[in-house]
Amino acid sequence: MAPRLRLIERIALAPRQSLALVEAEGRHFLVATSQEGAPAFHALEETAQGKAEKAVHLGGRAGQPPARVSW
Repeated sequence: MAPRLRLIERIALAPRQSLALVEAEGRHFLVATSQEGAPAFHALEETAQGKAEKAVHLGGRAGQPPARVSW
């Protein structure tokens, strides 16, 4: 059975902050982590060509600017 969760890539943004690209059951998510707070998740929408190009912001509406997350 193939794994349902996979870490694609992770980068350090600062000593205690990181950004990860995760695949879960075929969907891609950006996960921002920090020791100071809860992680922030952003689902990525797949295009017809299969490339993750547009972030879908949780709780937002189409046409609205993305929410800013800071620690």
